[in-house]
Amino acid sequence: MGVVLDERVRPNGRDNRRILVSAWSVGVTLPKILTWRRPAGDQHLKLQAKVLVAARRDALVTFANLRSYAMDRSTKIGVWIVGHPAVDVARHFDLLEAQGILEPYNEGRGQP
Repeated sequence: MGVVLDERVRPNGRDNRRILVSAWSVGVTLPKILTWRRPAGDQHLKLQAKVLVAARRDALVTFANLRSYAMDRSTKIGVWIVGHPAVDVARHFDLLEAQGILEPYNEGRGQP
């Protein structure tokens, strides 16, 4: 499994991949980093899902932004899924990757 990030460049020039890599603990292997390519010409389309799957048996599905400001100040709801339904979530991401809907997010990809 890996992590799926929106590839857009932020106003400060950074992208989500660079932010994740800079925050990752030294000595801990990075997960596979994937992205969903937005259709050309649709700058308003966003990757909104926040889904974490651990060991293909636990999943968290939420709309909460997973950053400190949002976690401290926003009110959001999420659902924790355990067991077979979490396996189905993981398989869904496998299928999206196999179909090319999710693809590797390479260094500098989000750059214009």
